[in-house]
Amino acid sequence: MNHRARQNNHTVIIIKKLITNTKRELERAFSDAVTNHWQNIFEKINYKDTEKFMPTINNIFRPKAKDNIKSLEIHRDKVELLRISQCDLSKIPITNDKYIITNQTDILNITGAHYQLINSPRYLNNESRLKEIVDDCISDLKIELNNDAINNTSIVAFNNNIKASNPKIENENLHHYFTNPNELTKIIKYLPNKISSGIDKIPPVVIKKINKKMIFNLAIIINNALNINYFPTSWKTALVIPILKKNKNKTDPASYRPISLTTSLSKIYEIVINKAINHQVTALNILPDNQYGFRHNHSTLHAINKFLADSNSALEHKNTIGAILIDLEKAFDSVWCDGLIYQLIKKKFPIHLVKTIYNMIKGKKFFTIESNKKSSVCFEINEGLQQGTVNSPILFSIFTAHMINSFELNSGNNTYSLAFADDRLIYVADNNLVRLHHKLQVLINKINNMYATWNLRLNPDKSEVIIIRRPFVHYSKTNKQRIQNFSIKTKNPDNGEIVAIPLKNQVTYLGVHIDELLRLSKHIDIQLENARKRFKALGRLFFNKYMNKRSKVICYLLLVRPLLTYGSPVIWNIGTHQMEIVRRFERSCLRAIFTLYRSSHSNYQRRVNNKILYNIAKIPRIDNHIIKLTRDYYNKMKSINNKEIEALTIIDDHQCIQSINSGYIKPQSFIFYDEKGYIQNENNIPILYHVRRHKKNKRIPTEDIIRGKFLYSKAIPMVDYLDFSRLKDRYWWLGQNNQIIIKLNQRARQNRAERQNFRPP
Repeated sequence: MNHRARQNNHTVIIIKKLITNTKRELERAFSDAVTNHWQNIFEKINYKDTEKFMPTINNIFRPKAKDNIKSLEIHRDKVELLRISQCDLSKIPITNDKYIITNQTDILNITGAHYQLINSPRYLNNESRLKEIVDDCISDLKIELNNDAINNTSIVAFNNNIKASNPKIENENLHHYFTNPNELTKIIKYLPNKISSGIDKIPPVVIKKINKKMIFNLAIIINNALNINYFPTSWKTALVIPILKKNKNKTDPASYRPISLTTSLSKIYEIVINKAINHQVTALNILPDNQYGFRHNHSTLHAINKFLADSNSALEHKNTIGAILIDLEKAFDSVWCDGLIYQLIKKKFPIHLVKTIYNMIKGKKFFTIESNKKSSVCFEINEGLQQGTVNSPILFSIFTAHMINSFELNSGNNTYSLAFADDRLIYVADNNLVRLHHKLQVLINKINNMYATWNLRLNPDKSEVIIIRRPFVHYSKTNKQRIQNFSIKTKNPDNGEIVAIPLKNQVTYLGVHIDELLRLSKHIDIQLENARKRFKALGRLFFNKYMNKRSKVICYLLLVRPLLTYGSPVIWNIGTHQMEIVRRFERSCLRAIFTLYRSSHSNYQRRVNNKILYNIAKIPRIDNHIIKLTRDYYNKMKSINNKEIEALTIIDDHQCIQSINSGYIKPQSFIFYDEKGYIQNENNIPILYHVRRHKKNKRIPTEDIIRGKFLYSKAIPMVDYLDFSRLKDRYWWLGQNNQIIIKLNQRARQNRAERQNFRPP
């Protein structure tokens, strides 16, 4: 028995080992299969295929989190919301006076009902004279539209001379109103390469495949619709996806931002209409120059540049600046559509275009969707401009155009206002803090009342106040206390309560972090931290040994580097040590991409040379890249038709020389310092970022630059050394008589001669 037991035990051990080994082999085989699968996918990523490269990267490494709404909690007193949702309340459980909604269709219906309530009339100007005038105007327009429909009225009669496919009309207003097949071909070409679609389930990638005959027919359809001021009803219905806002309550429908998916054909039609709108905006000079939003060649940087220039100038003259970043509650959603149409008529828009816009923005509807589910109710947009449509930004800018320079703002009295669409900033400069406070308080109250007159709601809780100042050593004890206790209050438009607008020592305006001392070093720190997080989050991409290394470099340039360089044309005046921290981070990214850490020539004792690293990557060093971005930014400003932007390119040499010592340097002073050779030398070494100075010190150390007192490695890659772009005429401030340009020219000629004489072995 003992012998038999030992034999059985031995057999069990063998079987167990066999099972264990088999299990390990299966795990290894499974792991190899998975590895081979992903290796095959990674190796097929082709950076030369520009259409598929980034979509492939995003699908694999940056998938969008699908966080479906699990449940919503709606209080029983939300009677109107529950009524619009059409939910069967008898089947929904109640806890603590709240309906707990878990059914997917009910969730979508509740969310849609919430959005409909947002896009419903919430008048602040009832019984006002303005509302009476607007109501009368819209009543007349409706009668005219009704008569047009009864009488089959059209703008022109299409015939053999005026063809519906390509109407050629001498009238200036109509010349920019209709479209043609060539224009539609260009519009379709530049539609985004997306597979998401509207309610017709036709994504842009399909529209891009239609042939010339179909485009010809589409031109006829659109021109006939334009001819009778018609916007197809089916193109007015959107699909709305609720997206959870950051750090918000998941059970509250107000925590979800609506993302609208309109049909591709609707987008094409709106782009055609947008062309006509923009033509009239330019011809009638409707938008003030200090409205920078959604205009051709305009950007957020121009608005920031203007604010920083004014602020530095004020500090140079020993003034203090009080600024308010105004937040409008649901700005686009609460636009008074009748008021907008009244503004168009008042601003002398052609009546045929007014009628088309009226038909376009009225009667819009939507379904809410999530995954493959859709709300059972079709909801209405009874007021406001629908988010995600082509024309909403320009129509909002037209609606608010007359407000930006109201109350003598920007009239040479040290009170200023600028806007980027609905992001409005007002500021006052004064050397007397009591007077500054009074001016700012009066202004915000007037602006708040004006917004209410036009049914816009200023949100005091989300607006911000900041005092841009010199260091406290320059202020008396009394003025220091005034700054610390600075308080601006205004009325909450909904309940009339007087509310204090929060005072901040740092604000974020259009993505740039602005501190009270205007040093802007915090912006670099924040963006650098964001870049670190982005690189870490994409570690599966950048540390992937199977991916083509050039693909990884391109991903770094597209996904990480823009975080480091955002705002650089207006905050180029960076401290040397802070720039070195940015350079080190970029080098660490490149080392990870190429797995180049220690040099084999040094028996892996020393790091691979920075210059070699960049030469392998074939990209410019980040500080040189920032200088190039800044040059290109100021070069393009000359061609923008905007007096405010044009004024920023007019450089006062005397003021620039003064600001060298004060440190209150306007962003556009880059032009002066670049021309003087304080930014980059003839060998393209970014000398400004190699002279010793603290990040808080914004003075340009000209003497150290002249003496050549530099810090950190000045080794630059060949792509930087052989960059002769400064020799091109586009940089108008770099004349051919400039000493650095002369030396750079000599080096360029020498380089050309060496290339011509080179004989390959």
